[in-house]
Parts: sequence; C-alpha cells; structure tokens
Amino acid sequence: MEKKVLSWMLLAVFVMLTLSSGALAATDGGNAVDAARSGVVRVLCVYECRGGDLGEYLTVRGFQSYTVGSAFGVGTSGEPTNTFVTNRHVLEQEAVTSITAKALRLWYDLDLGDQDNTVYTVPLTLIRVYLLLDDNAYSSATGLDTSRAVPCTVVHRNGTDEPDLAVLRTEDPVEKRIALPLLAAEDGIGVSGAVYALGFPTSADASGMVRYENTDSVDVFYAGSVKSCTATSGTVNRFADYSSEYCRIIQHNAQINPGNSGGPLVTGNGAVVGVNTFSFNLNNVDNASQTANYAAVESEYVMRMLDKLNISYDIYDPAPTPTPWLKWVVIAAAAVLLIVIITAVAIASGKKKKPPQPIPVPPVPPVPPVRSPSVRSMSHQHGGMQVPLEGRSILIGRSMPDCQIVFQSGTPGISARHCSVSWDTQSGEFLLTDLRSTYGTFLSNGQQLTPGVSVRLRPGDTFYLGERDNALRVELE
Repeated sequence: MEKKVLSWMLLAVFVMLTLSSGALAATDGGNAVDAARSGVVRVLCVYECRGGDLGEYLTVRGFQSYTVGSAFGVGTSGEPTNTFVTNRHVLEQEAVTSITAKALRLWYDLDLGDQDNTVYTVPLTLIRVYLLLDDNAYSSATGLDTSRAVPCTVVHRNGTDEPDLAVLRTEDPVEKRIALPLLAAEDGIGVSGAVYALGFPTSADASGMVRYENTDSVDVFYAGSVKSCTATSGTVNRFADYSSEYCRIIQHNAQINPGNSGGPLVTGNGAVVGVNTFSFNLNNVDNASQTANYAAVESEYVMRMLDKLNISYDIYDPAPTPTPWLKWVVIAAAAVLLIVIITAVAIASGKKKKPPQPIPVPPVPPVPPVRSPSVRSMSHQHGGMQVPLEGRSILIGRSMPDCQIVFQSGTPGISARHCSVSWDTQSGEFLLTDLRSTYGTFLSNGQQLTPGVSVRLRPGDTFYLGERDNALRVELE
C-alpha cells in the first residue's frame, strides 16, 4: 500500500512538470522570424570627395555620397546590443561615383562649360557610418536626421582574402535593437530547409520615392524602422565552397537585392545561419528571365571572426525561455509535492518492517577501453602533430581559416583545401576524400584518389598529398 501511495505521488509530480513544460513552451510562442527583425538595422555610409579634378570644388560645396546596407546584432540573445555584423563590401573605405555637368550646374552652382551629359568621375572616402533607426531618417531631399540615427565605428574588417565580413559597434546598446543567436549552418539546417532573408533592400525604398513633374529629379527616403525590415522566404539549394569568397556559402532562393548585403539569413526559429552577401547566375547566364541564385556566408565564419576579436555571442538554444512568474509557480508547486512525498516516506519508514533480504549483484562485465581516432602528420614541418577527429570531419591543406592540419605556404603539391578525413564509427574505418586538389591525393601504394570519391582506410594506413614528403597516417589509440 505504501509503495502504491509513493508511486502515485511521483506520477503526480511527473504529470505536473510535463504539463507545465507545455505551458512554458506555449508562453514562448509567437512568430520567431518576425521577432528577429528587431535584430536587423540599416547601415548608412557617408562618403566625401577627397581628391580628383573636382575635389577642391565639390568639397567646399558640401558634396557627399551615400551607400546603404544591412547588419544584425550579436551578443546576449534577445537583449539590446551595441555590436553588429555586416559585409565588408558594405563598408568600402574608398569608392567612386559619377556626376554630370548638368547636375554640377543645377545642384552645386558649378558651371565647367561642358555639355549637360558630360560625366565626371569623383573619388570618394568613407568618413562616417550610421545605423538608421527610423523610416526617413535619411532622404536625398532633407539629408540625415541624426536624432533618428546612431553613429558607429568600424571595429573590424576581414581582409580581402577572407570571408566578406565586418563588425560595427555603437557607443551604447541600441534601444529596441536586439542580438540574434547564431547557429552552425550545416548542423542547423539541411538542403530544402526553410530560410528567411531579413534586411533593407533598396527596391523596397521605391514606396518612399518622390518624383517631380517635368524633371528627372527623384528624392529617395530610406526605410530604417523594424516594421520596414523586409523578410523573403525560400529554401536552401545547397552548401558549396566558393573560392572567390574564401569560404563556404549557403546557396538559397530567398530573394535578396542591393541593400540586403550584410543582413541575416535565419531559420524559422530566428537563428542566424548565414550573412546574405551576393546574388549570381549559374553558367554565366545573365538574363532577367533566369532565376537568380542567392548566396550567404555560413555563420561559422562569423563565429570564428568574433572569437578572434573576443566578442561574445549566443548560440541558438532550442529550449523555450519560460515566463518568469510561471517558472516560479511551477517550482513552488513541485516543492510542495516533494515535501508531501518526503513526509509520507518518513512516516512510512517509521513503521516496523522486515529487514530486506540482500539481492545478489551480478558481476559487472569489464568495459572495453575507448579508442580515439586521429590523423598524424609525418611531414617534418609539423613535428609529429596529431589531430583528433572527435566525430567531425577535418580539412587538410594550406588555408589557415578552414584547415585543421595546415601546411606552410609554398609547400610543393598542397592545395588550399586539399582533402578531408572523417571517422565511420559503425565500420571502424576512416574516410579519405580528395577535394578536387590540383596535385592529387595518393595512397601509400601510389594510387591516386578520384576527386570527390571517398576511400576507406584502416587504422595505421598512410597517404600523401602531391608528394611523398607530405605524408600522413590515420591512427586509433
């Protein structure tokens, strides 16, 4: 009887916690993609004429040029932040623009005596960067309203031989602009998975254009509020290496346009899996009738950049965040039930019972030792370096950001991303794959691997890259 009472009490606690967890999950509802728009900002870059044939004229007349892009916050997920990630090309330090002789005469009272359609090239230098927080904080008619924008500094730009990424920072956290969680792209979403491109494309600014009758003049009012952040939906087409971008990209079909650059590509849960960077056409097709392909730099490269800069960020956690008051109600209820159970057990234990008979314990079989797979370089430049696989696939080559075993630049026979090695736990074998290297990957007997086709190796087998001096061995210890 006592056992039945105790079992029913424990079952009651379990049922209550299960139901309450459902209630907690329900309180976390809402549209996560819509909420993620609060983590996106519009970037305005201000350029001045600092040289060229017209420099001395245009500078004194207040000539400036503007470009726009998108960015998203990182830091403590859901909290206001002062750190934002965008594309490097959004923040080009130097740029050029052009202006006609007619525009010089009408807008800057500068008559050079040329025909109206004569075009002058103007070199530009980036002088300021702002985050626009409100619709029409900047327009070509009224200029910039600094009360509706936040100045920021460029704290980091990746190099031109690195993924197209950069970091902006404001002096204080930006009110109502939150940090978004990051999620490793290929772990968090698969091919055909749903994704959403968030940002401020200039095509959406057409609704704010003002055209003047009997003139070519057009005033553009840039959107910058959360409610004006656009979201386009699509699916992942594939994950691919993109050599000209020095990274892997997510190829997707969630439409982006100029102005989307630097904005996040998110899952249905609002987790950032990529940074929208460019669009392209396959097979060199450039035709309006052809569907464009859109590319986002995978989020892993954002994490690596932030790690190097010691900037904290949150990884997406699928567990729902409970409402504070409901969390304490659940804890209090569970505590009351536990007190009742403890009291019941204490009362029951006070009654006399027959001493329990010892239960024979079967012998515990010995636990086989755990063996760890790894790859060891036999090249003299690595000094016997050993890299564990730990359930992951490692890359070998010359590319510092991507490879776990990196050969020195100029090593004969080595490509940037030469080959990969992984461990098959079920078969107890290693998988070696040549990544379409220039010089080839070879087994110890001299057999060259077919690019893209995996070959199985047993522990202790060796292989080499390009030349026999670049030998490696797979081990299980």
